Amino acid sequence: MKKFSGQAFLYAAFLLVFTLIAAYTVANKTWWFPPLASVQGIEIDNLFMITLLLTGIVFIAVHVVLAFFVWRYREQAQQRASYITHNTRFEVSAAVTVALALVILVGGGTTLWTKIQSPPPPDAFTVEVWAEQFRWTFHYPGADGRMGRVETRFISDDNPYGLDPADPYGRDDIFTTEMHVPYGKPISVLLHSKDVLHSFFLPHFR
Repeated sequence: MKKFSGQAFLYAAFLLVFTLIAAYTVANKTWWFPPLASVQGIEIDNLFMITLLLTGIVFIAVHVVLAFFVWRYREQAQQRASYITHNTRFEVSAAVTVALALVILVGGGTTLWTKIQSPPPPDAFTVEVWAEQFRWTFHYPGADGRMGRVETRFISDDNPYGLDPADPYGRDDIFTTEMHVPYGKPISVLLHSKDVLHSFFLPHFR
């Protein structure tokens, strides 16, 4: 019996230490998002924190209870386990609690997603992003404030992004490997790919 008691103690201790390390890592923001540079990011971070708080409480509670049960109900001499098939009151309470939490999270997430995915305003500053293997290229309008048309049939070694040579608005367009956007203005990003699917993520503008 000492063998099983020792194993139960080690497992319970591991659960508690793991839970403490995980909670400290999150509370101390050891791995966290970079500083915000967007308006909608405030609401995204708030929803993330609500989700993290709710799931964090459940995570800690479950692991603490599990560690307690491992130690409290370890195998001991002359002790018989109770056979319990179900507990209707507990099961209904748990289901209702989980359902309410999901309604809050899904409702908040859907509302925020709809708001973020709404069409950009007409005066939004537009940037075209070209993705290709091992490189991102950003297409900006020139001094005239308008970008030239791009079509795949114009793509060549001398015209890698397919600018229409007959479009006068494209003659002063700018292509660069660095992204620059104006401060305090809505931004519209148009994504293109020259080969395969790419993941475009700007953590500061989440």
